[in-house]
Amino acid sequence: MKITSVDVGSVAGLGPEKRAVTVRANIGKPHETLRITVLVPAESNDATAREYGLARARDFARQFADFR
Repeated sequence: MKITSVDVGSVAGLGPEKRAVTVRANIGKPHETLRITVLVPAESNDATAREYGLARARDFARQFADFR
């Protein structure tokens, strides 16, 4: 799996204390992608929110892969 993009934004209605981080990845075969959006606490800069979002998305992806 290869991460293709990470976007940091905000979500309407959640207020300034939450930010949305969307991670997109190619799964390996052509035209198979994965997109995970997680909410993270608002931080002072995008880089911190991005790293926290990546960590949460990785954890979520592991849990999803183990789900049976």
